[in-house]
Amino acid sequence: MLIESYRNGSIGYMLGKRTFTIPDTYYLGLSTTPISVDGSGITEPATASGYQRVAIPNNISSWTAPSNGVTTNVLRLEFPELTTDSGQAVWCFLAEGATGNCFWADALPNPRPLAQYTTIFIEPGNLQYAISNTQTVPAIPSNP
Repeated sequence: MLIESYRNGSIGYMLGKRTFTIPDTYYLGLSTTPISVDGSGITEPATASGYQRVAIPNNISSWTAPSNGVTTNVLRLEFPELTTDSGQAVWCFLAEGATGNCFWADALPNPRPLAQYTTIFIEPGNLQYAISNTQTVPAIPSNP
């Protein structure tokens, strides 16, 4: 899901009402709690456990060409090995910075234990970023 502030910012940019700076790098993160549409609720494992967000260069080498509003990762995305048990990852997200807020989040189809000595990775093609057109057109009254 696109986080609400990013969705609003994107529409504002497209309609000339806002400026928008596209980052050179995005960051993939994990959350042990669900993430809300407003971007709140993220609980990342502690950095003392070895966890850190994964940097993804924002270029054509990192993502497939979009088709039908969907792009997927080209690169294998690998988190550092965990040095302590850190709960269970239930959501993942993309952020604009190593410590910044997320702009896209989704529940993992299969929650992943974050056990000591575990390395979490996402193989190419398994991270899907999609923008869907779910807009409904209101009924237009007919002329009397």
